[in-house]
Formats: sequence, C-alpha cells, structure tokens
Amino acid sequence: MVEDNSQDAAHAEDKLKVATYAVDYLQVYTETIDRYYPAVLQELITLDAAADMLPLYDRRLGADTDVVAAHAATDFYLFFVDAAQVSVDRLEQLPGRLDAGWTHTATYDRRLADVREWLDLRLPELAAVNMPNTDFFSFDTDYWQTQAREHGTAAARRDGDRAATNLPRIRETAHRSQERNQLAQRYLDLSTSGLTPQDRGTQFERLWRDLLSFHGWHPKKIRISGEDNDFTALYNGLHILGETRWFATPMTGGKMREFLAKLDTRPQTIGLFVSHSGYDDGALSVIRRSVATKTVVRFDQTDIDRLFLHRADLGDLFSEKLRDAYDYLFERDDQK
Repeated sequence: MVEDNSQDAAHAEDKLKVATYAVDYLQVYTETIDRYYPAVLQELITLDAAADMLPLYDRRLGADTDVVAAHAATDFYLFFVDAAQVSVDRLEQLPGRLDAGWTHTATYDRRLADVREWLDLRLPELAAVNMPNTDFFSFDTDYWQTQAREHGTAAARRDGDRAATNLPRIRETAHRSQERNQLAQRYLDLSTSGLTPQDRGTQFERLWRDLLSFHGWHPKKIRISGEDNDFTALYNGLHILGETRWFATPMTGGKMREFLAKLDTRPQTIGLFVSHSGYDDGALSVIRRSVATKTVVRFDQTDIDRLFLHRADLGDLFSEKLRDAYDYLFERDDQK
C-alpha cells in the first residue's frame, strides 16, 4: 500500500510539472503574439481566421485547453487539445517499441504520428511539442518553466510569421467567400421578390454574368443587328454563347430552335442555355437532335441552385454537362 501511494504521489507530481509547463507555454505564446503581431492578430480576428492561424492564442489550461502527454527516459511528447475537462488529461509511459533507436531514426513528423496513433488521440489537436533525448521528469519545475517560456515564444513567433505571410491569401479567400455570399443572397432575393417577370429576367441575366466573372469566364454582353444575346464567355479555350431565362413555364422546342439558329454562324461556339423553369420534352428533343452539328449545354434550377447556394464549381459542372451532351452521340439502347 505504501508503494502504491508513493507511485500515485510521484505520478501526481509529474502531472503538476506538465501542467506548469503547459500554463507557462500558453501564457508566453499569447504575450508574444500581443507584443509582436498585434496588427496581424486584429486582422485575423476580423477575417475569422485567428483560431486557425494562431491556435494557442488566449488559451487557458483547464478552461478551454487540456494536454495529453507521453514520455520515456529519453523522449517527451505533449499535445495541446481542444477540451476543458482537466488540465492534464493523460500522462502515459511510451511503449518499448518507441524507444531511443526509434527516436534517433524516425523523422519528427513520423514520431508525432506514431505517438498520436499509440495514444489513440481523438480530441481535436491544437499543437504538439516534442523534446527528443530529454528526460522531462529528471528536471525540477523551475527549469521547465524556463523551457516553457522559450518553447512558447518560439512557437508564437513561428505561427505569427506564418500568419503574416499568409494574410494576403486569407484576405483573398475571405473576399471571395463574401462575394459568393452576395451572389447567393441576390439569387434568393430573385426567388422571393415582387419583381415583374421582365425585371426579374433582366436581373437574373446580370447575376449570371457576375457569376461567370467570379469564376474567371470573362463574360461579355454583345449586341448584333437583329440578334440579342445575353452573354459570351471563355472557358478553357472554348467560346461560349449563352442565354438565361426565368419564365413561369419550361422552355419549349421553339425556344431551343431560336437559340440553335444563333449557333449556325458560329461553328466553333458551344451554346449554354440557363433556364430556371427547366425544359419540356420538345426542347430536350430539339437539343438532342442537333448534337451532331451543334452542342448545347443546359442548366436547370437544380444546377443553378448548386452553383449559387451550394458553391459548386462552375467549370466542373459545365464540364460534366458538356460530357453528357457529347456522350449522347455514342449512346446505345441496351434493350435492342
């Protein structure tokens, strides 16, 4: 019983050392970011990217962060995890297979991966610390407080520099996300507004050209004597002539024949027809009968919803539908 109590006391003391190290590490990490990267931090907060780029900033052990640690006589690992159960969630002795030879020969990333797997670490991980060739518990608490401040400062400088370097990309990503949100909202507004059919059609045409611009398709509104077209665009070297329609009823065969006639003088152009109300059987028949000489890609409401509301990639969707159009040439009736 005395031996068990002694082991429990030693384990508790070891956990206290780990907790002390972690507290000082987190504290100096935040202090370093505040001191050297205040402008970067504020912009990251504005862009809602601080947690990704500075994962340990303003973290508190036992409040929103725990640690999982593993050690051997010549190795030590500590993982900061996103949890708030206890300060030191686990402190484990490394197994024999993760010995000094493994520490010496395995790469840093390989060692971390092996230890994570052995720990069966399931909590969301924020950061990791590895001290190879170090017997963590042979030093006193004062020593590890000093080490924690050195390590936490180095980690904060590394993350801060990385955040500063990545700010232009983060700004661009945030800007594009905002643009996508605005496009989606404009589309939803068209679905619920009290616009006249003519005004809604005009706004839908403009919205579609803005979507093309967002995806880098360089749309143009062109007017030719006796012919009105909603847009032309360029995608992967293809010239595209397109029309948009938001009617109360599906497109008919007559509407499709009118569109196909515009492709007669443009043999190298692919047609893109966008109909929020879909297509009737006559329209589909006209499009398919023309596939040997004219290619038309058609989008219906499902496709439009995918682009505006579910952030599908326009190029991927267009390529998928273009292949469907071309593959029709080679379709066979398996029933014959």
